Amino acid sequence: MSGQTHKRFAATLESERLHFRHFSAHDAQDLFEYAGDEETVRYLTWPRHKSVQESEEIIHKLLSNDQTYAIVLKQTDKVVGCIDLRLLTETQASFGYVLNRAYWNQGFMSEALHCMLDYLFEELGMGEVESCHEKENQASGRVMTKCGMRWTHLALGETMFGKVSDNQHYSITREQWSEGKKSSSC
Repeated sequence: MSGQTHKRFAATLESERLHFRHFSAHDAQDLFEYAGDEETVRYLTWPRHKSVQESEEIIHKLLSNDQTYAIVLKQTDKVVGCIDLRLLTETQASFGYVLNRAYWNQGFMSEALHCMLDYLFEELGMGEVESCHEKENQASGRVMTKCGMRWTHLALGETMFGKVSDNQHYSITREQWSEGKKSSSC
């Protein structure tokens, strides 16, 4: 999180089918289930986890913060992914997300992103939210556009978190979000 920002994130959030909370050590097995899957982490900036112990260490070192939310199925209390919010300035935010491959194409990521965008705009007062995905990861772009985000540009050979890739960038303003909420299918 940028040193310029001092906003505190909510401890928990909810959507229709999902609960969002911060990670705990008890989530290591669920995290490993998707973080250990080569196909799931294919477009991420971090490598595949090799053991549950590694997932435990990652929770302790990297995911035990107030800006990373475990995506939890309400019905089973299973962690099926995560979404990381990043405050860039007092009025601009970004995010990254991952979802267990067993739960792809069921609307969970769109539901999670919709909830987070609503939180960023309505509760934290952000003016703009942006993100990107690797050019080949078109499913991620579909989630963003389904939630009202607009494609802005393609950045060739961009370095993000130490990884070089061609990235499709998207953004949405608070005004676009408010207007889109009236007719959103996300």
